[in-house]
Order: sequence, then structure tokens, then C-alpha cells
Amino acid sequence: MTGLPGDVPGDLDHDLGVVPSTGADHVSLYHLAYEEGTAFTQAVAQGRLLHARIEDAALRIVRAQLRAERLGGAVPEGGAAGLAAGLAGSLAASPGADLVPSLGARPGNAREYGPEVIACAEHRTLAREAAVKSIVLLRNEPVPAPVAGANVGAPSPGSTLGTAPPGPPRPLLPLDPRTLRHLAVIGRLADVPNLGDHGSSQVTPPYVVTPLAGLRATLEPHGTVVLHDDGSDPDRAATLAAGAEAVVMVAGYDYRDEGEYLGSFPPPGLKKLLPRPPLWLLPQVLLAALALRRHGGAFLAGGGDRRSLTLHPDEEDLIARVAAANPRTVVVLMCGSAVIMESWRHLVPAILILWYPGMEGGHALADILFGRRKPTGRLPVTIPTSPEHLPPFDPDADLVEYGALHGQALLDHLGVPAAYPYGFGLTYQA
Repeated sequence: MTGLPGDVPGDLDHDLGVVPSTGADHVSLYHLAYEEGTAFTQAVAQGRLLHARIEDAALRIVRAQLRAERLGGAVPEGGAAGLAAGLAGSLAASPGADLVPSLGARPGNAREYGPEVIACAEHRTLAREAAVKSIVLLRNEPVPAPVAGANVGAPSPGSTLGTAPPGPPRPLLPLDPRTLRHLAVIGRLADVPNLGDHGSSQVTPPYVVTPLAGLRATLEPHGTVVLHDDGSDPDRAATLAAGAEAVVMVAGYDYRDEGEYLGSFPPPGLKKLLPRPPLWLLPQVLLAALALRRHGGAFLAGGGDRRSLTLHPDEEDLIARVAAANPRTVVVLMCGSAVIMESWRHLVPAILILWYPGMEGGHALADILFGRRKPTGRLPVTIPTSPEHLPPFDPDADLVEYGALHGQALLDHLGVPAAYPYGFGLTYQA
């Protein structure tokens, strides 16, 4: 690590007391390290972790903040400047201090590292490509040709859609825009940014193309009416579905269902690190704390292991109702792992997994649904037909031993078929 100009982050380590000795300068959930009685404080007390190493790690972090500020990075106002003022003497006398004065100007390749590259055209293209290639098509059965919906009005003036001749049953996907005067998009997740975990992997892109937005961007310029219902009223959603030539039902999970469990806030160890604010600033601090609790409560309490691998019961019921109203229904799943779907997967002709698709996910979904791109994704997990085919699961257990067999290997050993085996994925014919 000699000569590295930055700091070295690490993920949460079981033994925080050994993290600095491995070369990492800070870890996720760092507040746990500073609570009394933890491995970190014990390592300091026992002399296994030297103060010099802690100071070295702290200086690396401060130098990185200073470097970000000098290069025009996003550092909170007063953050690095305040640190620089308080630690100027330490920086000047510390190893590597000569690195800081040399950073007064941007390097020649500033565009590569400056904030202006965030969500640039190349990044957006890559995000869309990654989302397209990750989508997994699980089911695509033949269905009758659509009948133009009579309950939702005539096509838009000047529309060129709805002119494709009827034909024999064919796989539902890809959808043919020429047969779609009306597309119903149903589900609570259809029109909300859903990027997955709100823990240490949370990202904040400048925008998110939702499934609904991506479908509208593709179809509305050509005259298709894209209608949306959040599914909170199953009767209303079924009525909307019955009047459309096809239905896209978006179901699944969000950060409250699965992801990194964060526990309570603020953590005790973090509170000990915070300096006491001056009296004149105390009212603003209290108001900010209340706002954080009010707006961040769900986020801070969300995540963790799911106790069931099925969808929420109301979503399973909604899928059944919508599929009964319109046989041309495709279910789009937003999730981060396996979903058991035995109660409804044979009720719909098409199923695909969108995962948590990122900022361009809505456009990627439209690319697949309308055949601009063929699905090429494959399952990185095994989807069983029953939780009985999986190792026992106890989210409250302190220790779990799975043995050598799990996933596809366990199903093969038991002699039971998977709903969709590891590596499964369909595509379209040429």
C-alpha cells in the first residue's frame, strides 16, 4: 500500500479489530467499531491495534476529502475546509503530506473524474445495456391474436397502430405495437423508482426511468394509449385490463422487503462521535433530527431477509384477477433473488424478471417487450416450486449450518424439478 494517494474502504468485517491491520482504512457501518466492548475497542485496549495505525487511517481519509475538494468533487460545504484547518499541522508533519499541495489544479483528464461525467451519454447507454442483458424471460406461451379494446375508446387520431392482420396463436412476446391501441400497465411498482437496497449499496442517480415511463416513451409517439392503475382496487384494475389489447403487470419487492438490514438510528456509537453543537445552533439541529426520523424512518427500518419467497398475498390475488380479465398478460417481476410463483405462474402466458434494473430500466424493459432486443439473461439462482425443497431457514437464528447441498444441487439430490432451474432463460425466435 506504500505510495497510494487515497484511502482504502472495506465492507463490514466480522472482527472489526483486525480491519486496520488488513490495510483497510474504514469499513461499512463504521459506528459499530466505536461502541464500547466491540472487537475494535478491545483490540485497542489489548494493544493489538496501535494508535499510530488509527491515525494513519484517519489521515488517509482526510487527504481523500481534501483531494476531492481541490478537484471539484462533491464535499459538504465546510467539511474538508474545516478538517484542513484543524489538522493542518498533522498533515504537514505526516508521511505523504507532499501529496496535498500538488493537487491544486485538475489533471489533464479531468473529464474522466469530474462530476460532469455522472450520467453522461456513455454512462446512460451502458446502464441501459446492462439492464437489457440482465432481464430473464421465464415464460412465453402462445396466445390468440388481440381484439381491439372497445371499453377504453378509439385509437388516437392519426394512429398507425392496430393495423396488423390477425393470425394463429403465437407467443405473447415480443408484443407487436401494430396490434396495440391500448396497453394497460398495472401495479404499485410500475411508476416508482425501485433500485433495490437502501443500505450501503444505495445509489442516487439524477433520474430513474420507471417501467411505466419506458413503455410510454416507446408507444405514445406512435399513438398507443398507455393506461396505468396502481392495483390498489382489484376490481378497477381488472376492468382496465379487460379493455386493453395487452397488459403489463409489474409486481415484486422493494427495499422494505429485502436488502441490507440497517437497524435503529442514530446508532449509539455514532452519537458518541458527534461533537456537541453550539447553543445557538441547537434548535436547527433538533429540527433536522426530527425531519430525518420522519422521512427516513421507513428506510432506516427496512431491508433484511424475507420470511417468505412468494409475492405479497394481495399481489398474487391481483395477478389472478388481471389474468382472468385479459389472457394477454405479461408479469414483470422486480426483485433481487428467487420468487416462488406456483400460485399464479400458470395463469399468465409470459413472465420476465426485471430485477432492480437501474436508472435506465424502463427503457430496457420496453426494448425487450417490443422486440428491439432479444432477451439473453439467465437465472443466477434456482427458483423452486416449494420452500420445502430448500434448506431450513430461520432468520432469527445466530448460527445456521446448510451442509454441502443447496440450490440446484439440493433439488437434484432430492429428485424434484425446479420451477425454473439455475441458468434458465428463454429468448425470441429469429
